[in-house]
Amino acid sequence: MQPAVTPSDRPRLPIQAILRQTQDLPVLPGAIMRVIQLTGNSDATSRAVAEAIGMDQAVTAKVLRLANSSFYGLPRKVTSLQEAVILLGFRTVRLIAMVAGTSTWMSRPLKGYDLPPRQLMRHSMGLALGCQMIARIGQFDPDEAFVAGLLADIGKIAIDKCIDGKISLMMQLGIKAGMTFEDVERTVLGHTHSEIGAHMAENWNLPQEIVEGIKWHHDPTSAGEAWLPHVIHLADVLAMMTGFGIGGDGLQYKLCEDSLEICRLSAEDFDGLIEQFVGAVLHGESLFDGM
Repeated sequence: MQPAVTPSDRPRLPIQAILRQTQDLPVLPGAIMRVIQLTGNSDATSRAVAEAIGMDQAVTAKVLRLANSSFYGLPRKVTSLQEAVILLGFRTVRLIAMVAGTSTWMSRPLKGYDLPPRQLMRHSMGLALGCQMIARIGQFDPDEAFVAGLLADIGKIAIDKCIDGKISLMMQLGIKAGMTFEDVERTVLGHTHSEIGAHMAENWNLPQEIVEGIKWHHDPTSAGEAWLPHVIHLADVLAMMTGFGIGGDGLQYKLCEDSLEICRLSAEDFDGLIEQFVGAVLHGESLFDGM
């Protein structure tokens, strides 16, 4: 009888080879990268941030639409980018720009993961808002947590073509062997969507903390003392428990007890967040309605 195949037995397909199988890989528009750079600079002006957003007409239209959404409830309609920056502030505009810049490819259907159109966006917005909520409780940076949560599953877009048509077999393997879906990905491909997503984020020159958060959010104890993987992990558990944007990968998801301690939550506190999380996500869906 042949021994069972384990992840370490499988040949590891180079990440670049996996990425080459996706012809239209996500990229962050140059306007978004410039906004991230400027909004982290205390000397930047609202005019400079507005001009950076204005470099991309599609992003401009989405930023103005988001700024005028019911989510922010501004007292009057915003008609210019500079007005949006002044009224909402740098940090909020940076988050809006990230949502605007990622919405197109986050809204794609992912057949490999059995995700209909917009479901990855729904899940990613849930992660972003959940990360923001948990980061505030743990007294961490809620804006960095939002961005990391929003991008946590970008690797699925790259892997999707590789597992198209295999999702049923992968789920059966996971259930039969008691494996998480990440373990199944590693067994089949040699890499997980978290590892590939981190590689993509690194190529975008995003902060290393966000890269590490994406890479380790399914295995936060392997990230050393970093807090961000634990925050994303807990937000992901909440999303899985409440069914926001769950596809064929929603199986065998285990809560890391260390994450609760690091984020200053008891098990009871965490269970008590479910209603708050659902409310935040349902409210947050107004951010990408009509996009």
